[in-house]
Amino acid sequence: FVLVTGAYDGIIRFWKAVEQKCIGQIDFDTTVCGLSVSPNKQFLAACGYNQLRIYQISNQSIQQTFKPDSDCCFSSCLFTKDLLYSTSEDNYLKAYDSRQAYNVFSYKNTSVLNTVCQPSATSLLVGDQQGRMLQFDVRNLQKPIETIQAFDLDIGVRHISSSSNYIAACDARGILQIYDQSLQLIHSVQAHQDQIMKCKMSPNNKFVATCSCDKTCKYFEFDQSKILKQHEFQSEALDLDFNGNGQFLLIGQEKCPKLYNCEGMGVVKQYGGHAKLVTAVGLVD
Repeated sequence: FVLVTGAYDGIIRFWKAVEQKCIGQIDFDTTVCGLSVSPNKQFLAACGYNQLRIYQISNQSIQQTFKPDSDCCFSSCLFTKDLLYSTSEDNYLKAYDSRQAYNVFSYKNTSVLNTVCQPSATSLLVGDQQGRMLQFDVRNLQKPIETIQAFDLDIGVRHISSSSNYIAACDARGILQIYDQSLQLIHSVQAHQDQIMKCKMSPNNKFVATCSCDKTCKYFEFDQSKILKQHEFQSEALDLDFNGNGQFLLIGQEKCPKLYNCEGMGVVKQYGGHAKLVTAVGLVD
């Protein structure tokens, strides 16, 4: 399979996972804040300051470019089957037709939006700087159908991730929460001593992984009733991602992303080449 990494150096790199070989790179011009691979594995969305771009993975060519309404940073992007979503520091949630290059929908929130996630075919979740998760029906994005005060009012929701059974959310105090698909809270744990940058659910519903400003990464084994096991290791990282079956975890450690086996958490491969700290990672398998 193929890995993709982005960094503070403004470079996006594509890697052959097994060979640990860089097979292409893109000059993104600014720090890469988020990456998202399309469901058909053909396209990559990348976001950063003042730009959101779609690239064809096979040849790294630009397919579409989107700009915010005012100078600001796109905080996250998400490819779905039909649309590309973005959140940004000017409080907007936007949906784009990725093929026709136009903005289908815009919703302006009352505070900065940090993250977007689609836990089901009809549901969209965004997290804001006021500690709220806003749930939308993708068939009607005019306003949220539900607002959940997930964290304290002045503590932002840093990231939201989902699998087929669960939703994970994290905040700027190091708290990790796990919900079922009906948004009923089933676990809340003080996972870190500083803000969690990213939390990711594994596709096989077994694990949730986190990386934090306290320079640790953790992953938790859990079920519906309890946290079964916690694993921790020292690592300065801003992003991580599971492969399609949850067997491997890619962590953007410092300048050199590493691929781990989730069963033993041993390093399988590492990918050196970025000049500055890695900020975003993705797996295409």
